[in-house]
Amino acid sequence: MSIRLATISDAEIIRDIYQAAITAIPQRPDINPKQRAFWLASGSQVSSWETAIGNFTFAVYVENSNVVGFTALHNDYIKYLYVHPNNSGNGIADKLIDWVETTAKNNGVIDLYVESTGPAHRLFSKRGFEKINEIGKNIPNTSKFTFHHFKKNLESALDINKAEDYIKPSVEVLSN
Repeated sequence: MSIRLATISDAEIIRDIYQAAITAIPQRPDINPKQRAFWLASGSQVSSWETAIGNFTFAVYVENSNVVGFTALHNDYIKYLYVHPNNSGNGIADKLIDWVETTAKNNGVIDLYVESTGPAHRLFSKRGFEKINEIGKNIPNTSKFTFHHFKKNLESALDINKAEDYIKPSVEVLSN
């Protein structure tokens, strides 16, 4: 398993993961059939994913030589976070969020933002993102989408690697 930057050649599998993830969302009161159809249509063109790969810091999660998830960072904003439904529940989303947070920190981002729908907002809350508000977006030919807008301050977030450095006993290696 690894995370790597996406390439244009990943666009088709990214589209397929997105389509599978949207299709797998269970029936819920906050997503009606017209909204689901809009989501599916909006992510159906490989060319749209090629453009996204070119415009964002886009990464894919690879397991057994197969891309099974993806995320993208745009400045201080998580643009996408999707895992194929066959691979959900395996910690892949957490690993992708780790990658985004590290990449954002390395690029000088202090506050990281994301908008999510119902189920994903639990994941972001668990990861230390604080809900700022809810945003209603009017989408043509469908009803209003409600997104949860989150923020995480990366300066105050605990960096596990640095914390481990502080608690590791120092060991001197002596050579003869």
